[in-house]
Amino acid sequence: MTKRILGILLTLCLMLTLIPTAISAAAPAAQARYQSTADGQWLEGTLNEALSGIYDGGRVEVLHDIDMDTGLTVTKRVTIASADPENPCSIFYAAQTDFLLTVRADTVLENIILDGRWGEDRNGPTAQNELVIIQNGAQLVLNAGAVLQNNDNASTSKSAGGLRITSGCRAIMQANSVIRNCRGYAGGGVSVASEDASLV
Repeated sequence: MTKRILGILLTLCLMLTLIPTAISAAAPAAQARYQSTADGQWLEGTLNEALSGIYDGGRVEVLHDIDMDTGLTVTKRVTIASADPENPCSIFYAAQTDFLLTVRADTVLENIILDGRWGEDRNGPTAQNELVIIQNGAQLVLNAGAVLQNNDNASTSKSAGGLRITSGCRAIMQANSVIRNCRGYAGGGVSVASEDASLV
């Protein structure tokens, strides 16, 4: 009887080792949520998927801090915000070879931090561009809680660390939005790169 019970237990142990490990592996966490239509259900995915799949004029909510290894491009009117306004999320940029955010359609940032990882102690990665560029006549609004920070742009052809505003474009900084600890080869936080570009 003891041998039979022991045999059954060993068989069960052997069967447990045959269960695929994929069953216990957790799915990767979603980075953001968005709607593909104005009245549609909220979907989850990467931040790039959200910016691509959002309807024009929609809202992308960032769910947690993100380390990006490629830049983001906005081609539809959108608001990008932290899902929890009391706990703003940071979007960190590791690649340092392109803009973290290229704005080609009207965009609002609120309660979100874009960070180039250049530390307060002036150590960290050196970038080759500003964190954000505005193009194609677009407008960027930095609402309360929007922060562009920690970017050291060492490129001699670029002139700021935080934000570049190109021809026909406009940036609006509302109360409690910040551009800090950014520098460029020929300037500081913001470059207004054309006579018909503006910062308000």
